[in-house]
Amino acid sequence: MIIITVFILCTVLSIFLYFRENERLSASQNISTQINREYLPVNLKKDELENISDKYKRLQTRYETNLEILKANEVKFSHYHLGVGTSDNTSYTSISSGCNLEELEEILSNIKLDIKAMISKKTACVCHFDKDVQVNGKRSEAKKLFNREIKLRIRCLDNEFKSATAIVDWYNINRIIQRTKDVFAEINASGKTVKTTITHGYLSLKLKEFILGYEITQLKYDLKEEEREEKRLLREVEREELKIKKAAEKIIEERKIMEELVRKELEKLENSNECQKELFEIHKKQLEELKLKEQRAVSLAQITRAGFVYIISNTMSFGEGICKIGMTRRADPNDRVKELGDASVPSLFTVHAFAYTEDAPTLENYLHKQLTKQRVNLANKRKEFFYIEPERALDELKSYSGIFDIIDHDQKIHI
Repeated sequence: MIIITVFILCTVLSIFLYFRENERLSASQNISTQINREYLPVNLKKDELENISDKYKRLQTRYETNLEILKANEVKFSHYHLGVGTSDNTSYTSISSGCNLEELEEILSNIKLDIKAMISKKTACVCHFDKDVQVNGKRSEAKKLFNREIKLRIRCLDNEFKSATAIVDWYNINRIIQRTKDVFAEINASGKTVKTTITHGYLSLKLKEFILGYEITQLKYDLKEEEREEKRLLREVEREELKIKKAAEKIIEERKIMEELVRKELEKLENSNECQKELFEIHKKQLEELKLKEQRAVSLAQITRAGFVYIISNTMSFGEGICKIGMTRRADPNDRVKELGDASVPSLFTVHAFAYTEDAPTLENYLHKQLTKQRVNLANKRKEFFYIEPERALDELKSYSGIFDIIDHDQKIHI
């Protein structure tokens, strides 16, 4: 009886708890439904945000891919935009430094023979199809097709080098070399279907032929420029010759006058006071300077290559770290410096050194060659400005093995 009573109570309690929890569940579901209803716009926006994020990621990936393609195309475009005003990112390094014109022409001739040999031996461009391949049922037709493909691809690469030779210059040669390599890759990529490719050995020979051809042309130009410069110097010598002779005559007269003055003062020296003796010493020193000046003036008049090499700068006009290195055969090199600092520049040049030598063109040419990489104007070697500090220019001057004299430029020029 007790068991039945307990069972009944438990059953009633279970039913009571069931209905109470069911009511709670319904209330919770109502609250959840209300919450979902209230947060529905948020969830919609969240889903929209996720969609936008996915779309953004896809766009970002697409952007990065297209950006890489754009950069590659810009680099490729720069290989075709080669006019004056553009320049390579890296400076060109010669492969034939130290060779003369005859040696370079001989090397180029041998390279051309090697190119012809590769073409005749059919190693310049090769076809990888089997010999049993047939076109229209004939092996001969297939052979004609592949030979035509080989000739076409070699001609395409050769034409690229021909056009490159017509436009190459010091400011674009590196980009042109890269352009020819790109064309080589494109030709081979287009030949995958017919399994026909130009060999790297042929490309290497064509590049050597192209580079040597450019360097030979430049060397011939430099030799003509040197010849033209020599002629200019000769013309300048002729123009200056008369001025130098007149200057020498004037200096000789000054020396004779000073000698006469010293001679007269020497006769009176025993009866002279201290002031007169000091004046005599001054005149004696001036006479020595005039004798040295006369000696240099006579050398200028007698030795056609004698003259002064000057190192000057003009910070106000051209900025720091730029020097001009030139030469003059004038009796007083300051005249040339004053002429350079005329109305075309806002201030006068500062003189760092005058070097007198009996072979001024050789000394000037030595300094220009030593500093060729520092030239301001790489296109015109007659322009004598260099990106260099005066101290470095003076060090290069001191390294010259020839004979020269550094002339005092802070005081009156002693010639």
